[in-house]
Amino acid sequence: MTKRLGVIEQRLGVRFVNRTTRNVSLTPEGETYLHYASQIGGQVREMEEAISGAQRDPHGLLHINATLGFGRTTCAFRIGVR
Repeated sequence: MTKRLGVIEQRLGVRFVNRTTRNVSLTPEGETYLHYASQIGGQVREMEEAISGAQRDPHGLLHINATLGFGRTTCAFRIGVR
């Protein structure tokens, strides 16, 4: 993680973290970066949930044409209609 952070710091020409022998703290630039990165991470999770949920959960209107007897004994029982 430290190497990746160093690469980003070098590319942007800023420091994100103040490092001492006893303490590590975010710089103002680090706080800004963390804020935006957290938002992006949340948006990616929401997007993945929306995409995977759309494939997992059936939705929409279902029309079934069947005889009355078959509909009552088989179709209604299978889809949970009583």
